Amino acid sequence: MKKFSRLIATVAALALGLGVSLTAIAAPSPSTTTTSGNSGSGSVSSYITKDKTNLTVSEVGENIWEEARQIAKKLFGEDAQVIKVLDINGTLTEPTDITIVYSGLNPGQNIAILHKKADGTWEDLPMVSLVNGEATATFKSLSPVAIVVKGKIAPKTGVTVAVTGLLSLVALFGAAICFKKSR
Repeated sequence: MKKFSRLIATVAALALGLGVSLTAIAAPSPSTTTTSGNSGSGSVSSYITKDKTNLTVSEVGENIWEEARQIAKKLFGEDAQVIKVLDINGTLTEPTDITIVYSGLNPGQNIAILHKKADGTWEDLPMVSLVNGEATATFKSLSPVAIVVKGKIAPKTGVTVAVTGLLSLVALFGAAICFKKSR
């Protein structure tokens, strides 16, 4: 009876491990779809990082979107996608870290912030951080800003299947050894 109980426990543990791994296969992968026009999905706000001062954010025209798309493709390649273009309004007296909060930012994306300078040229701002939909970069002035995904990178899903399956096999092998020793 004791051997039968161990066998049932081993089979139940294996079924549980495989059952958990199968749900990971069904997880959808976040997309990095291209948004067109000046209506990128998601809400946007921005603030000066050090003192949390809110800045005014407004929409831009289609011509600025098109400029941003052309610069993004020139800097990062054909698969670069502009996901949002906005105009951050305010005045800066010195280089300042500004955080852009955008719900369209997904973990695993390779993000760039492009900034249109007063002379009409665009620059790639160095990213300070990208955490939980908040991208922080150092700005010297405020004007139109484009959020760009460099490439079509989305986090992988279902990676746990191989790990869970392997752990289930190791557990089954260990249980077989323990079962054999107990005889």
